[in-house]
Formats: sequence, structure tokens, C-alpha cells
Amino acid sequence: NNNSILAQTTIINNNGIQLKRNFEKGYAFYIHFKGVKSNLNREDM
Repeated sequence: NNNSILAQTTIINNNGIQLKRNFEKGYAFYIHFKGVKSNLNREDM
């Protein structure tokens, strides 16, 4: 029983790390896209 709790905690930790990486990638892409968009808007003016 103790082992299964430990295994579940490990799975949750791994998922948490994966989610954090995905979030960081997504956020970096969002910042990049925002920068590109503002550059395009400047060229329009």
C-alpha cells in the first residue's frame, strides 16, 4: 500500500514537470508571437 502511494506521487511529480515545461514552451511562443504581431502593426502604420 505504501508503495502504491509512492508510485502515484512520482507520477504526479512527473506530470507536473511535464506541464511546467509545456507551459514554459507555450509562454515563450506566446511572447514571440506577440512581438511578431506588434512588429507587423508597426509596419502597417
